[in-house]
Amino acid sequence: MRTLKKALCIVLALVMAVGLLTMAAGAKSLKDYSDADKVSAEYKTAVDVNTQLGILKGMTETTYEPQGTLTRAQLATIIYRIVTGDVKDEYVANYANADRFSDVPADAWFAGYVNYCADNGYLKGMGNGKYDPAGTLTGYQAMAALLRAIGYDKNHEYEGTDWTVAVTKDAAAINGGIKADWSQPISREIAAQLTFNALMANQVTWIAFLGQYVPGFDSLVYSVFGADHAGVDVNIPAYVLYTANNKPLVTIPLEPVKTYNTKIDICDLLVDSGIAKSDVGYYWYCVYENGQHGNYCDDFTHAKNTAGKNLCELENDLHGQGVDTKLFDMSELTYLGIGKENHSVDYIDFLVAQTYYYLAQVVDIKDDAHGSQGATTILVWCDGAGKEPVEATIDTKEYAVGTWLIVHDVYDPSMLEDNVQALANRDVNDPPKVARSTRVFTPNFVVDYEPATVTGTLEKIIEENEKVTFTVDKKVYDLNVDYYMSEAMSKDLENGFKGKTFTFFLDKYGNIIGDLEVVSATGYAVVDKIAYREKGLDNAYAEANLVYMDASKDPGYKITKVDGKDIKNGESSAVAYPDALSQGWEDNAPWEAPLYVLSGTELTAV
Repeated sequence: MRTLKKALCIVLALVMAVGLLTMAAGAKSLKDYSDADKVSAEYKTAVDVNTQLGILKGMTETTYEPQGTLTRAQLATIIYRIVTGDVKDEYVANYANADRFSDVPADAWFAGYVNYCADNGYLKGMGNGKYDPAGTLTGYQAMAALLRAIGYDKNHEYEGTDWTVAVTKDAAAINGGIKADWSQPISREIAAQLTFNALMANQVTWIAFLGQYVPGFDSLVYSVFGADHAGVDVNIPAYVLYTANNKPLVTIPLEPVKTYNTKIDICDLLVDSGIAKSDVGYYWYCVYENGQHGNYCDDFTHAKNTAGKNLCELENDLHGQGVDTKLFDMSELTYLGIGKENHSVDYIDFLVAQTYYYLAQVVDIKDDAHGSQGATTILVWCDGAGKEPVEATIDTKEYAVGTWLIVHDVYDPSMLEDNVQALANRDVNDPPKVARSTRVFTPNFVVDYEPATVTGTLEKIIEENEKVTFTVDKKVYDLNVDYYMSEAMSKDLENGFKGKTFTFFLDKYGNIIGDLEVVSATGYAVVDKIAYREKGLDNAYAEANLVYMDASKDPGYKITKVDGKDIKNGESSAVAYPDALSQGWEDNAPWEAPLYVLSGTELTAV
């Protein structure tokens, strides 16, 4: 079972990479009803699925009436749609003139549904040639019809004086999770749950020589409605049933059990999810970062010691400082885990979706052909300390060049095809714990907000228990886990930060996510020495010794642009002595350079 879980978790990882896709225009969901808040919590998923599939629709365009009593005509509608898949009612009129019951005239809205169900043995009349379309029906009667829809009652077990006993025997296939008096009329929301369970249940076939019903591999949601696989889209977030061509069939919104923004112990998540306050055994979870399977799936043991206390056999924890971490309990969605090869696919117990935030700066805005602002280019520090920022384009007109931003990475589903094989080749028996900085998909950044800033003198940098803090003007700040753009940290080895003033950028939780040194008030510096530190067009930059107007020096300052041009091969003509840039640092003698204005990492000639 544990091996199966791991294998299926990898399948789920591939499914999740499908990303954010929208429903077809005009599709309704539970949230579109004004009385959605009246649907009982335990039936919300079922009502939502029925609504999105178009099976058990609302009583009006805006109301569902979940506590209303189900009628016999409505049940006929449900059975017709789940068996035929004709949720748009394009063919139901073909059955309207059957003249099966005296109280079902051909021009009645329910005529085609009732006649179809009667012709195929799913529903029976009330005697004396009548169907009683407006009448209510008991839970037993509703279950009998739905059980017939998935293959039961081939031997007419649901007839005679003891028919309810036969229904009760088979009812476990569709009545799980429902508390009701089945001898009484049922509500529309309970009918939705029964229908939902019937859609997800395996259809059965009567095998005469065995004398029993044998479950098949297809459920109605697969064989009739074309569902092929299921997964979680953490960008929404929602649980999604997809068709074979990755078109979303049903999207079920998920609500987090709990949200965190500090480091979390995985074992604590198990208890917080509510699924194991008393249960023991193996549990399976998956961690997703910025909408993609960037971390891992794993299992762990939850047990009790002799004192009756809960124990968790796992030492891992999750990054959390400045990260939005959402916990989703997946245990109630087990019946949605369908798959093409195995429609009783196992499932994960809970899912962790994390959103990491990065510091970025607007560096360029290109005007379109009509003179309007076009694409905005940003540099994003997202790949680890000491690494070059990633250049990306965002579709916004709000920010000027030089603006600092907080962004996060939403994975691009178009990159799935290039990476499916890499994911599929993972050892399903031991899924690797992929490093968080490993990028599987091309980043697609979304702007969240402009960071708050604090300017002050940095007094201390303290690292204890894998946690780093800065003391700025006697106030202690935690660092965001993605603290990659830092001039203070680059000076830390020699305590070069002491006495210097920096501008610190803060995330929404008050953690420092980056810093820049505040240069002399005049903003002027002389380039004392400059040369390449890295050659080639990609990631090229120059390193310079700067002398400020107050005679202070800044060795090893990284320069990416001079006179607005990138310091790269072919663009070095902006510098007085371009040949100097092609030499190694040790070979390059000091040379006289013009006076430059210093702004961030750019130099502009005066």
